[in-house]
Amino acid sequence: MSAPRRSRPGFGTEPIADAYNAKYEYRPNPEETSAEGWCRLRPRRVLAWLERDYPKAATRFDLD
Repeated sequence: MSAPRRSRPGFGTEPIADAYNAKYEYRPNPEETSAEGWCRLRPRRVLAWLERDYPKAATRFDLD
């Protein structure tokens, strides 16, 4: 598994800050939060299931 990369200050974080503000009524400053450790994750595998049907409904998505 590769290590998460820190986002460059202001790089693509404005839409995230806008969405965060819409949900939590608080808008983080992307210039400050990038230095504090906003990370971008790129998963290689995603697992999903419906709780009521587990384990019959379990599925895996490989994204590589």
